[in-house]
Amino acid sequence: MSIPPEITAEEVLAIATTLSRLTDADVDTSPLARLDEISEDEAVKVIDDIFCEILYDGLDG
Repeated sequence: MSIPPEITAEEVLAIATTLSRLTDADVDTSPLARLDEISEDEAVKVIDDIFCEILYDGLDG
């Protein structure tokens, strides 16, 4: 998986924050704010971990 260059860390953070609120997930999305500062491989892992946590926590109740 790769991150398209036109997608910014701010956009990913906004999407994650919105999903977290919509699903009532209690997830720390702050690591997404530093996506521009880390390697793409690390960024993909951070995105994957946080979005999985949002889905798991938000859908679990």
